[in-house]
Amino acid sequence: MGRAPASTPRAARTTSGWIYKSGEGQGSFPLLFMRGWDMILTSHKQEVNFMRVFDTHAHYDSGAFNGDRMEVLASMPERGVELILNPGCDVESSRTAVSLAEQFPYVYAAVGVHPSDCEGFDQHTVEELRALAAHPKVKAIGEIGLDYYWKDNPPRDFQQQVFHAQMELAEELSLPVIIHDREAHQDCLEIVKSHPKVKGVYHCYSGSLEDAKVLVKLGWMLSFTGVVTYK
Repeated sequence: MGRAPASTPRAARTTSGWIYKSGEGQGSFPLLFMRGWDMILTSHKQEVNFMRVFDTHAHYDSGAFNGDRMEVLASMPERGVELILNPGCDVESSRTAVSLAEQFPYVYAAVGVHPSDCEGFDQHTVEELRALAAHPKVKAIGEIGLDYYWKDNPPRDFQQQVFHAQMELAEELSLPVIIHDREAHQDCLEIVKSHPKVKGVYHCYSGSLEDAKVLVKLGWMLSFTGVVTYK
């Protein structure tokens, strides 16, 4: 999670984060949209008002929080965290994300199957995700996408089938998506372009500047994290 500097001259709260203008007289510059640890490139502009933190990608379902999960989440408002979105990585973690969202008014969920966890994905999985997504506190399908980095991940063609299926679900339910794209940039872009009605955010974007320009023109948001420092 991250907080903007108090001295930032121009920022605007939205329902999904904070937008910072690049400066007076630079109207043609894109904006930096900070969501939790993510800094998102967008072409839309808004004025500064007030700043609170929205952690848009937090895995509080992780076993790392088994010892104090509820205490950590309960402490978020006093630490300046106004909203949290917890994405799922498989059906079980998606259920946990929904459960946490039910227990804390400022926690929301996304449901989906991560490419590294998509082995065994089938139509029954789609139906389980559809049922979870009916919950009023589910605001996105994710985390979904392609991951070609880990060699023991499911085969690439199967990852692509799973990605398509979840993009279709997002379109059916009129929900945005949270995309994981690791060393699969071209295939990921082609799948995104094949579902023009679906929009969302590329989590931890690590593609090229050229692809970033294409995605922004298509209406996507891109988040930049420490991943951009990887070689």
